Amino acid sequence: MPPGEKPTPEMIALTVPDDGRVPAREYKFELDPFQKAAVACIERDESVLVSAHTSAGKTVCAEYAIATSLRAAQRVLYTSPIKALSNQKYRELKEAFGDVGLMTGDVTIDVDASCLVMTTEILRSMLYRGSEVMREVKWVVFDEVHYMRDKERGVVWEEVMILLPHSVRYVMLSATVPNALEFAAWIAQLHSQPCHVVYTGYRPTPLMHYIFPQGGEGLYLTPSDCYKLVQLLVSRGLEPVIIFAFGKAKCEALAGQMMIGKLELNSAEETSMVETIFQNAIDTLTEEDQGLPQVLNLLPMLRRGIAVHHSGLLPVLKELVEILFAENLVKILCATETFAMGLNMPARTVLFAELSKYDGSETRYLTSGEYIQMSGRAGRRGLDARGIVVQMIDERTDAAKVREMLTGRADTLSSRFHLSYNMLLNCVRVETADVERLIQQSFYTFQQQAALPQLQARHKQLMARLAADEALQEALAVEGGLARPPSAEDTLPAEAHILTVPLAHIDRFSSARIKLPADLRPRDARHSVAKVLGEIESRFPDGLPCLAPVEDMKALEEDIPKLLRKIETVQARLAEPRLADPALHAQLPRLRARLAVAADERACRKHMREVEAVLMREELKGMRRVLRKLGHISEDGVIQNKGRVACEVSTADELLTTELVFSGMLNDLEPGALAALLSVLVAEAVEEAKLSIDVAAYVDNLSVSLIDVVVHWCRGAKFADVMEMAGQGMYEGSIIRTLHRLEELLRQLIDAAKVVGNEELEARCAAARKLLVRDVVFAASLYT
Repeated sequence: MPPGEKPTPEMIALTVPDDGRVPAREYKFELDPFQKAAVACIERDESVLVSAHTSAGKTVCAEYAIATSLRAAQRVLYTSPIKALSNQKYRELKEAFGDVGLMTGDVTIDVDASCLVMTTEILRSMLYRGSEVMREVKWVVFDEVHYMRDKERGVVWEEVMILLPHSVRYVMLSATVPNALEFAAWIAQLHSQPCHVVYTGYRPTPLMHYIFPQGGEGLYLTPSDCYKLVQLLVSRGLEPVIIFAFGKAKCEALAGQMMIGKLELNSAEETSMVETIFQNAIDTLTEEDQGLPQVLNLLPMLRRGIAVHHSGLLPVLKELVEILFAENLVKILCATETFAMGLNMPARTVLFAELSKYDGSETRYLTSGEYIQMSGRAGRRGLDARGIVVQMIDERTDAAKVREMLTGRADTLSSRFHLSYNMLLNCVRVETADVERLIQQSFYTFQQQAALPQLQARHKQLMARLAADEALQEALAVEGGLARPPSAEDTLPAEAHILTVPLAHIDRFSSARIKLPADLRPRDARHSVAKVLGEIESRFPDGLPCLAPVEDMKALEEDIPKLLRKIETVQARLAEPRLADPALHAQLPRLRARLAVAADERACRKHMREVEAVLMREELKGMRRVLRKLGHISEDGVIQNKGRVACEVSTADELLTTELVFSGMLNDLEPGALAALLSVLVAEAVEEAKLSIDVAAYVDNLSVSLIDVVVHWCRGAKFADVMEMAGQGMYEGSIIRTLHRLEELLRQLIDAAKVVGNEELEARCAAARKLLVRDVVFAASLYT
């Protein structure tokens, strides 16, 4: 059960139906209780969400769903968040089942296979296109479903889950999430089918957490605390070690520290194996690409059992490191957090070189969920009695933040649903899809509506408490218009000074006048003035007579009489006996707190009413106005050619790309220049339909930094020359990732050109793609 949830009579132990069927897949080991429960759900032909820690064995559940589909001669789809993970899963499932294909956009293998591995974006595209494959699909496996909370791409998971037919069953694999029951309830409501939750907080290999203080004296006084700690771990046989650092440069620097030392972690036999595997991997590259600095620098590290893993590596090298690590030929791996998502590649020890990271907007400490995900890589099932997790801290570390990170619970699975023009246009184009239905059936709407009863009950309680004392509310209403600075007598020691008082600080002028001595410094003169003031105050016990601003002082501004009447009204109300009660005023802070909470509750209820009507109504109206203005849809909502082109574009800003297509500008460019121009495209929208947009931020996103790189690459330049042109600070993997996105955009434009019958553009985009796809940039995956 997820934390905080109580079992109910409905939560019964599931058993496999006893109908004489042979199990779809046999295992050589005893399944854990959570795996047996998931298998029972699958055999009952019912969807299941499996929420368990990293390395707990969730893959068994996915494999059983695949085996069940193959047994029934049905098709099954396996989706993953990223292409790299799809490639890895393809290799793993191909070895296990044989009848497996792969679809990642740039790679397509055996699309007629019974089991297809793909990214979630590919499945989204298939659903909008009405692919015939979907008619044969019985099961869909969603791996790493907690990736749904990704700010940019999480919405794709919701779109897919809404668009899938009711006949499909799901196996959803997730890290531990506290609200697993809520997510399963959404699936059950969405498709009118049971959806079970199999949750386990059990770790097959328990974790031990340690803290290593950096920069101390004595024992820890060393140029490289991290290297000294790794030496200690190796000496105690606690390798392999994953060192997590948050940044490509930091990973490289840590690996450099390991190389400076005398660590020789591989035996002669292991070193020979590394060299053989390395050579086989780079044999797919040209001779020039085999001489790239990144390739040459990696081999000496690998020989010694040391490696790095981050997005800046060449894809073929990143896959090589993964394969060597899985074979225990890499003993020390310096990696970014992306290594924590993907295949089951545990280590004996996980070392956090730092506990804070830059998340794109700010530098912050890791959340509990992030820490749980990464630390979960420690401990190899069946090999280690326990996993070791070490945090490196220094005097700047915030102890409270670290304590919160360690004791907090996993991140909840929350919706990231948002509208996009591509989504809206696809819904207009496809008769069976409807954007209002997507909104109403989204997990976001479900979460908001599920919270409504609790909010209403809370609001009712607050209103009952607030209605108990009208006098208290009236006192607050009066008090709210007053400023009550603290008295100087209460806060300062008694000391005489002669002060200059600004005219604006004078409250009133008295009509009583006294004659002051010319010099107030002598004590006798001050006593004389004090005596006269005392006599005047005794003569007017109800207060000194004051000059009237209008009659006596001739203050003729229009606002003066109005302000005076307002002051008199407040003073009169303050003079009422019931409002002058000190006990009443002592309760004012409590009432303020009540009213603040009540205001929040009323705002929540207002928001809930909007959710019950049409969520994102104004945003949807504005986006439709934009599409009509730009000619993507007609006044009566029928999709036009522009809209059909925009439907094909998901890699870049669909509106800007479509404008380029219909401007004719792309038709006039030679293929290399066309590819270079397209490299600047990113996503966003237009202002003129009451939609907010930061123009400066939009322009900043249109990066022209790689135009020269793309032009020279398309002209046949070597990758080493392109890297030199890109300059320092640019990693090989980053450039390759951009070129892959560019190739994906060109493929989408080829499809778009076919849709509108623009043969010239289709030919130019195809020619540009042909120039782009070559050598190390598009080297085949080692997994395929």
